Amino acid sequence: VFAMGYNLLFGYVGLLSLGHAMFFSAGLYGAGLTVYHLGWGVPEAFLAGVVCGALLALVIGLLALRTSGV
Repeated sequence: VFAMGYNLLFGYVGLLSLGHAMFFSAGLYGAGLTVYHLGWGVPEAFLAGVVCGALLALVIGLLALRTSGV
């Protein structure tokens, strides 16, 4: 999914976006931390990764909404 979205954005449109990598890596980092430190299984780590990515998206989205004049 990551590669297909990146190919569509960079390959066809020509826009380099690091947002894909940021949200993807935040989810993987959150999942990895839960497995390593808490000993959770794959389903719980998957949900933790989704939550971490969503929280980062919420923070970035709120900051983007408040930004004006750029």
